[in-house]
Amino acid sequence: MLRLAQIRLLTERPADLDAVRTLLRDAAGRASALTDAQVRLLAHALMIRTLPVTGDFAGAAEAVVHGLALAEEQGDDRMVARFSGWAGMVRNRLGDAQGATACARRSLDAALASDDAPALIIVWLCLQGVPDDLARPMLARLPGLPELLGVARRIHDRRSESLLLRTAAAAAVMHGDATTAARLAADCLRVGGRSLQSDALNSMTAVIVEVAAARGDHATAVRLDGTLADHRELLVGSAPQAWMERYDATVARSRAALGEPAATHAFDDGRTTPLAARPDIVRDYADLVARADSVPAPVTPPPAAAPELPLDRLTPREHQVLQRIATGATNKQIAEQLGMTAKTVMHHSGAIYRKLGVRGRAEATAWAYRAGQMD
Repeated sequence: MLRLAQIRLLTERPADLDAVRTLLRDAAGRASALTDAQVRLLAHALMIRTLPVTGDFAGAAEAVVHGLALAEEQGDDRMVARFSGWAGMVRNRLGDAQGATACARRSLDAALASDDAPALIIVWLCLQGVPDDLARPMLARLPGLPELLGVARRIHDRRSESLLLRTAAAAAVMHGDATTAARLAADCLRVGGRSLQSDALNSMTAVIVEVAAARGDHATAVRLDGTLADHRELLVGSAPQAWMERYDATVARSRAALGEPAATHAFDDGRTTPLAARPDIVRDYADLVARADSVPAPVTPPPAAAPELPLDRLTPREHQVLQRIATGATNKQIAEQLGMTAKTVMHHSGAIYRKLGVRGRAEATAWAYRAGQMD
């Protein structure tokens, strides 16, 4: 039942997660009645890996407590390492740096003693939320990020691979390295493919909001914040309090830089973005930033009065393509909507960029709004 819940989260796109939560609660009740300790440990571990995707972080924390106690009772160093690392993550979310450090130290010792690769990944993830001066000595005893990503790929653990990338992306933002954060965020979303796992997509969207704001692209920052409007509960639940405080301050600065009514317009535009389009929009922007040689200039806020723009430069078909570019639609989606091939869309896009004197989607989108092509 727990595996079925994981499969549903990976392959379905439910409007709400009540059915998955019900399945998980039923599975947890059945697991608690089992006498086989190893199966119960596996059940707790799967609950920890699955419940956060549904927004049930309290349930995941409860599974950590029960799993760690059972692992200690069984004397299983491998599972003690894993559950101690997960306990450290819970402490990080609560802002308990000392408690998280103690859990991370115990997890590291047990992981090295049991030579358990998944446990090494978990303790590395835990240490990313520990203060640098406390984490540094323990990180020196662990493989680096590239090696851990290799471990996750070898054991076919896409969930751990995604967690490594998204955690490293968030850390890069905190250290002011927007280019690295964008590259890692794009890689994280590629790992998920077309999966709409809400925790990965939401956290990477938040990272790219920070990246866009750091580049002075406040319109994109506010628009992407709008895409998170209906998912804020999941974002708040999965992120440490300090991160959310930073994020809210960043959004407030971007809204102030844009001014009204542009900020409200950008936010509302983001909020109406179809969920299925969000992964491509966030990943495409992250890729632009990561490729420093082709990063467009920061998009400036729309002026109070739009300048006169030569609307007759574009053909009617190019106007249609431009309007869809501005909504964040991919070339494939535009092709399907307009009944043409993706190659033809690329041809029209290139013609649009040349005629308008812009360098890509971001500047073309800003042009469309200034010219009144989008309502």
